[in-house]
Amino acid sequence: MSWELRRASSSPVCTNEGDSIRIVTNLLSFLFTYFYGPSRQSRAQAIRYSPSPLTGSVLPLLSFVRGESQDLPHTLIKNRVLLSFRYKTCPNLPLFVLHNKQTHLAMNHQTLLQNWESRQQEWLDAYANRTTDFVHGLLPEKAVTLSGHLVLETLAKRLGVATMQVALMPGGRVASPVAHHQDTHWLKRENMVGINVRTIQSFWNVVKYALTLPRSQGSIHLLPMWEPGVVSSLYGMASWQINPAFFSAELAHLVPSLNTVEKQLKAVVNLLHAMGKTVGMDVIPHTDRYSEMALAQPQYFEWLQRKGDQIIDHRAHLHEAVQGAIMSWLVRNGAAIPGLTFPHETAMFFGQEFPEAERLKVLFGLPAQYRERTDSTVVFGGLALPARL
Repeated sequence: MSWELRRASSSPVCTNEGDSIRIVTNLLSFLFTYFYGPSRQSRAQAIRYSPSPLTGSVLPLLSFVRGESQDLPHTLIKNRVLLSFRYKTCPNLPLFVLHNKQTHLAMNHQTLLQNWESRQQEWLDAYANRTTDFVHGLLPEKAVTLSGHLVLETLAKRLGVATMQVALMPGGRVASPVAHHQDTHWLKRENMVGINVRTIQSFWNVVKYALTLPRSQGSIHLLPMWEPGVVSSLYGMASWQINPAFFSAELAHLVPSLNTVEKQLKAVVNLLHAMGKTVGMDVIPHTDRYSEMALAQPQYFEWLQRKGDQIIDHRAHLHEAVQGAIMSWLVRNGAAIPGLTFPHETAMFFGQEFPEAERLKVLFGLPAQYRERTDSTVVFGGLALPARL
């Protein structure tokens, strides 16, 4: 297998191996500088085209060009863009696409879509029988629309039925590919992909998206997955509960035992591990306004009291007033779960003797009662608190 550079609408140019390697090497430099450059100026420099050496990153690409590897390096395929710049040894080449002589896979969006429609079964079979380490020609936009049944069938062929059964079983566990490591040094060499689950709509779709990732991208970083707060920011977590918006009705239909978002997240992590990917997530050092955590543990948070846009109280122990307001409301109105008993002394209710999990049930109800726990906000005693309070 070999690659050549073609004009967008004419015959091949710079087709000898030496020219191809130089052009592709510098293309990689261009991509790195343009997409990962620290400033707008560096991107402008990339557009003007000033190649930089990236020997370590280029080696896999060179082995591909020379026919020693059959996998197109993801650095090129992940951006899926038609690049326009002049190469110093081909000044008359204003526009080009990478073109594979064997598969005739031109690297532009429309051709990729057409090729996928005509060859998807071939490429899915190649992945299923481990000929390739990702599904060639599959764009993320197409990946997330794949039939769930087709995805499970393809993974079962590749991973084995026994592994799939463990991965999809509630309580099943597939070990991480790095479980044998005794430290975190492996992270220094890891090529990680960040995924916003809200963008692709569900945890299940993360598995579909992962079909587009080659072995060289061995780690998946999930952006915040917790229930969001009043402004729906993923980085303003409102509780310790997983965002129910990430639940997949399709996966629940295919595997009825995966009937909660928590079970689906566990199964997805298992599948990603089986696919050879490590999985990480955002750890958020703050919460949304009046989050469940802040109201269950006021002593661990900084509080201030406002009147209009003026701060009228910001003393160190203002959390004690918050605890008192919460307790007064509870004594008058009772627990969120009718009949649930709780300590009526503020110090005991917010003390270590009464666990946070029990406190949350009193304040907000059961974790599954999403609507009841996320009611609108009211003002009580000068403090804005959730309607349950």
